[in-house]
Amino acid sequence: MSVITDNLKPTLNVNHDTSILDAIENMVIEGKDAAIVRHNDRIVGILDLEVLLSQSKNDSLNISKTSVFLVMEPIIFMDSSAKKVRASKLMDDKDVEHIAVTNKDGVCIGVVSAKDLAKTG
Repeated sequence: MSVITDNLKPTLNVNHDTSILDAIENMVIEGKDAAIVRHNDRIVGILDLEVLLSQSKNDSLNISKTSVFLVMEPIIFMDSSAKKVRASKLMDDKDVEHIAVTNKDGVCIGVVSAKDLAKTG
């Protein structure tokens, strides 16, 4: 049975006070569909590019001045030895598109998306 590290993507990190616009630009330039949000070197959330793009259409939100901290999603961590099936179920249960993957020391080593897990089964 396959483990989630088979689909692991390197992580893009953004600071909690980064603007939504800057986060979108960084994610597009780096080719990432997710980014980890950090505050004082601690992981505090995750960004989904599709959600950010949707937020950018909100006329009442100034994306060049609004911090990603206000629109980030809660982050869920899973050990790198977890099976893909378990990760998929957790994502479904928690209604999230990405999870952060940690090594045996609890250090985030990347991100896995529900789309990538679905592609490979």
